Amino acid sequence: MEKLQLIQSLKHWCDLIWEYNQAIGKIYVYRDKLAIKLENNWYDPTELDRIIRQEYRFEISRSDSFFSADSVPEMVQKNTRLQEFDLWFCQKNRDLIWYNMRMEKLNQDSWIITGYNKSTEMKERSMYRALRNSFESILSTDVKTRRYLVSYSTFPVPDRLQEYDYDSSVSDYVRKYVYDEDKEQIIRALSLDTVMEKLQTQEDYSVFITVRQRDGSLSYKRVIHNYYDDTHQRITTSRLDISAIVNRYEAKIAEIRQENSIDALTGVYNRNYYEKNIRGASLQGFVAMLDLDNLKLCNDHFGHSAGDSVLKKLAEVIKAELRSGDKLIRFGGDEFLLLAQDCPDDEFEQLLLRIQTKVSEAAVPGFPGLSLSVSIGGTRVAGSSSSEAVMRADQMMYMAKAHKNLVITDRFMLQNGKDGIARLEKEQVLQQILIVDDSDMNRAMLREILKDNYSILEAGNGAECLSCVEHMGTSLSLILLDLNMPEMDGFEVLAELSKLGYMDDIPVIIISGTDSTADICRAYDLGATDYIHRPFNTQVIYRRVSNTITLMAKQRRMAELVNRQIDRTTKQQELMVDFLSRIIGYRSGESNPHFANISILSALLLQALQKRKNHYGLTEQDCQLIATAAVFHDVGKIGIPESILLKPGKLTAKEFEVMKTHTLIGDNLIKSLEIYHDEPLLQMAAQICRWHHERYDGGGYPDGLKGEEIPICAQVVSIADAYDALMSARPYKPAFSSEKAIQMILNGECGVFNPVLVDCLLEVVSQQKTGKEGTPPPKNLSTAPGGSALNTLTFSGSVM
Repeated sequence: MEKLQLIQSLKHWCDLIWEYNQAIGKIYVYRDKLAIKLENNWYDPTELDRIIRQEYRFEISRSDSFFSADSVPEMVQKNTRLQEFDLWFCQKNRDLIWYNMRMEKLNQDSWIITGYNKSTEMKERSMYRALRNSFESILSTDVKTRRYLVSYSTFPVPDRLQEYDYDSSVSDYVRKYVYDEDKEQIIRALSLDTVMEKLQTQEDYSVFITVRQRDGSLSYKRVIHNYYDDTHQRITTSRLDISAIVNRYEAKIAEIRQENSIDALTGVYNRNYYEKNIRGASLQGFVAMLDLDNLKLCNDHFGHSAGDSVLKKLAEVIKAELRSGDKLIRFGGDEFLLLAQDCPDDEFEQLLLRIQTKVSEAAVPGFPGLSLSVSIGGTRVAGSSSSEAVMRADQMMYMAKAHKNLVITDRFMLQNGKDGIARLEKEQVLQQILIVDDSDMNRAMLREILKDNYSILEAGNGAECLSCVEHMGTSLSLILLDLNMPEMDGFEVLAELSKLGYMDDIPVIIISGTDSTADICRAYDLGATDYIHRPFNTQVIYRRVSNTITLMAKQRRMAELVNRQIDRTTKQQELMVDFLSRIIGYRSGESNPHFANISILSALLLQALQKRKNHYGLTEQDCQLIATAAVFHDVGKIGIPESILLKPGKLTAKEFEVMKTHTLIGDNLIKSLEIYHDEPLLQMAAQICRWHHERYDGGGYPDGLKGEEIPICAQVVSIADAYDALMSARPYKPAFSSEKAIQMILNGECGVFNPVLVDCLLEVVSQQKTGKEGTPPPKNLSTAPGGSALNTLTFSGSVM
């Protein structure tokens, strides 16, 4: 009975309890947390050793012979009442386990063996030391007396038992050490009342501060508040130095800013760089637009890896010819914009001609048979904005592209007059026709018919035809193809040309002596443009060749016209949207830049969102629609009385309820355009109008939507609107600085936003910001998870 009582009491603190019976030479397992299935059974020591090693996969790194048949009896024979030693276990792929073992004589025949797992205690102590060492100070505040003790500090503390008033100490500390303009706001954020209010709804509450050190440098701290235990009687305030994290964050932002301005493929500046730094700017010198000829055909024929190699080679060749101060920008898929320093006109033209020559001579690694050419338009930036000059250069490039591998500049246009392009057309190289026939006589007949007006190339079989096509590409205007040829017949040639992607760009006319309906239909099915039966009339064959070439040229011009019309329509839509936004701004008292800013900021937020895990599934078209529709977000204010809309002071509760109806007015106004109800732009605009004042925690209006119930388009425009509105002057408020606006958003003063979008906003603002001279840009960091809003402040300090 006494033994059972002893065993029962030992279970409260022992992880292992065995009994060795000397009379029978066996071990009884009462308790074993590492091997629960062994409990309540007798085992031979050797058997127990085997089970633990094999079935439980434990290695015993110390006292290796402890479980052997002889070792336990040997320890018993020492007849020492108490023996104590350490035993180390290591289960495969697990942590090291440290047991403190005791072997104590119970009676004449029995010994009790107990073990206590010291690994858990060791880990807890190590974790505490590691956690404590990562903080600079830890305070413990009594919420009733509002006084605190210094539990831990890396700085000397005269008397650890001395209590201090929390709020007065915080106020003194902030005023003395914190590096921030609005210190009063920081004092409020750190006040005990604010801390207790925040901890009612969240597990911990963090504030970030910037501290001016004694040597004048800045360091960054995170001040974390949480209750000591469930009684909520004491609050622990810990201060953590996060300067290393901030510095890494700043370095990463600088790296991202650089990456966002550089094209990943070619290493030159990208369109984003142009939009941020060049568009609308006043420049001196020249601009040139360069377009790589036949990139689509290259991609279709050789694959996109070849197209990438071609673009990289083109950029490499152009950069090699640039002078100091010249800049190259990848403007579009196969278009590059060159910004050249001021120089004489003829020197600029020579630069472009030199680039043209070098490109045509360039060899693309891995694609030895690939020849390059580039069409270039260049103009001087004279008394016009960069955008106007780029537009002129783009128009000249399209003129050059109509002939391919051509340079057109202001000087060219001046020398050739208004008829310069027309003269060029007369002087250009004759169009090339490839005749494919195994009969020398047939090729000679066709050559004689066409030679006066076309440049003739010949191939005696299908293989020669394909080789010629690969070499000449789309410089071929037409292929005349015989069907009956040895090795590779005309049908096989057609199939291969179709496979390589040439059939859309090079028309093929079949000339054959067979009039089989099946052969004719098969040829057309494989992509042949026309079918001529031998014998043929010389005038008929000339006309059909001429008509086919002319028709293809018209189709190409039509495609260019369609693309230009699409561009023109897009610009007209943008003009109409801008005009409507001006009307809305005029009525609501808001400036037109506000609406443009919302559109631009929404686009930047969406771009940052797409770089993250895009679980919203947004396409480029979706992002463009959202950015465009964003300008309609406040269209409903048209229905709000001016007495409320333009009131300089704070609105009454009744007036604010009227103001809130602008979300519903805008939604209804857009939905009233029934004839356009299927237009994606208006569908997106209706969602934005109705829900751009909803908040992520459900505290918005008009429908009180919460979290992802709010469409992502409305979430994006909501945070963009809040940020720009804070930075804009209104009848009832002055304009705040970017730093102040960010702080107010992060402190939840404008409601709660999607944390992912808040991070996107921080990234966008950091990328756009240059910082005032002599003043470092603010360090805006998000708090740890758990808050209803991101309580992030920028301020400085030392020890609290």
